[in-house]
Amino acid sequence: MTLDEAVVFLSRYLDSEYYTDKCNEAHQIAIEALKKQIPKKPIENDIGGYICPHCQGVILDLPHELYHRDCGGRLE
Repeated sequence: MTLDEAVVFLSRYLDSEYYTDKCNEAHQIAIEALKKQIPKKPIENDIGGYICPHCQGVILDLPHELYHRDCGGRLE
């Protein structure tokens, strides 16, 4: 199962009448964590720097950062 497939699978169980609020919250946390592990390409800003596509934070060391230091989002 890929990360994208896992996100889709878990999303099916959100807001279900069969699950408690705690279960729905746990599913949401798991989905958010999985989404951060899907590699995304950094966004180039106006001044030649880069922004994290997960949290919109500044990326300080692009060629060497595999994960954003602030949010933990995976970078391409």
